[in-house]
Amino acid sequence: MVKRWPIKEEGDASILNEKIHFPTSQRVAKNRLLKPPMTESMSSWDSNDIKKSGIPTQKAINIYEKWGLGGFGMCITGNIFVDPKHMEVHGNSLIHPSIDTHERKNAFKRCANVLQGGGALAIAQLNHGGRLTPITFNEQPWAPSSIQHQAKINFLGKHGVPKELGKSDIQNEIIPLFVYAAKYCYEAGFNGVQIHAAFGYLLSEFLTTNTNKRTDEYGGTIENRARIIKEIYQAIRSVYGMTDVINSGVADGVGIGRPSMAEPDIATKILTKQVQSVAYNNMEANYIFYSMSSVAQLNQAASTSVEEAHGNLTYGISDYSCPHKAFFFKVTFSLKMIPTMIKKSIFG
Repeated sequence: MVKRWPIKEEGDASILNEKIHFPTSQRVAKNRLLKPPMTESMSSWDSNDIKKSGIPTQKAINIYEKWGLGGFGMCITGNIFVDPKHMEVHGNSLIHPSIDTHERKNAFKRCANVLQGGGALAIAQLNHGGRLTPITFNEQPWAPSSIQHQAKINFLGKHGVPKELGKSDIQNEIIPLFVYAAKYCYEAGFNGVQIHAAFGYLLSEFLTTNTNKRTDEYGGTIENRARIIKEIYQAIRSVYGMTDVINSGVADGVGIGRPSMAEPDIATKILTKQVQSVAYNNMEANYIFYSMSSVAQLNQAASTSVEEAHGNLTYGISDYSCPHKAFFFKVTFSLKMIPTMIKKSIFG
């Protein structure tokens, strides 16, 4: 029996079952439960051929199919990067005019199709790595200002000193990349796109004065720092009538993030009153263990298709609300990390 977060009193989930109408696109989400974007790293990677990289694999299709059938009103993909020179990790999805192939198009069409399998809106999250691009991808990535990313703990590797974007770079390189990717997703069958402007990637680097020291129209006031996002939105709207899905600050629904890795069907369970809360994870007090255990659940869910799991959307996914399973994960994960930690302490 899965252990769940305790509730003060039994709630009425009917409000979560209400539809949401999006006035700009005229799209309708069937309910107020959202599967938010989370890095999956389940696309192909070929170090010798970038054209064979960033294509969603069968594992990605598997987990998207489970989320699509899991009862959500809207499902947003993980990172889809718009520039192969500005990625996060090997396995990120990629859309770029220089690497377009029939195989890539068909893979993204399959993603959109399975996400919509249960009636959810399929939304593609578009992103640019900016200065968070590891040095293995780009020794001098683009950023609003030439301020190197520094982190005490960094699982993604070192980052180079970024090159400050010129205005022409913003207008003739960055914005068109987002427009191209949005158009690509529209033609693949997605219902909309989300422009990623958080967690330290390129667009969020424009928003904060910690990383944006510009004195032109893309720096200074918050209106100027947000200008690039507005221009991307306007450029996309001028090409296709798509949903931007950028949060306005007013909550119209509830996003269920990591718990949806443990239970891809959590939306259905809540809406049909089978449960009143998400599953508890005994490692939530430790960010690293919690994050890595969620990644483990993600890979477990992606290892089988819905057909192979005989329709059981939680088939093969570990229950970390169980103290014994959580303890076993922490031990095995720690043992795997010890050689890496020793190597770093010796060689720097």
